[in-house]
Amino acid sequence: MVNLLTNAVKFTPERGTVSVDAKMTPNGDLDITISDIGIGMDRPGIETALTTFGQIQSEITQANEGSGLGIPLTKGLVEAHGGQLFIDSEMNVGTTVTVRLPGTRVLN
Repeated sequence: MVNLLTNAVKFTPERGTVSVDAKMTPNGDLDITISDIGIGMDRPGIETALTTFGQIQSEITQANEGSGLGIPLTKGLVEAHGGQLFIDSEMNVGTTVTVRLPGTRVLN
């Protein structure tokens, strides 16, 4: 969650909005969603962000250093728990990342 929140804050303009939501799905899974109104990504950008050491190049990203490991590591950890990571994003609109953990990993 730290990696996802760090990215959301890093790429959201000052006075922008970052939100976190959690809810149980009808089949008992847990969805944790982090949304921002940051710079967003197009489909190729999302694919790049999901690759190890993949970094999207733009004026804003050049000012924000990083290793390009946050999203791939997060995805790997989520998948190791049987979960899934979904990214929905639009350039200049923002990004929503959802982590879905199976109900078997959630305590009642």
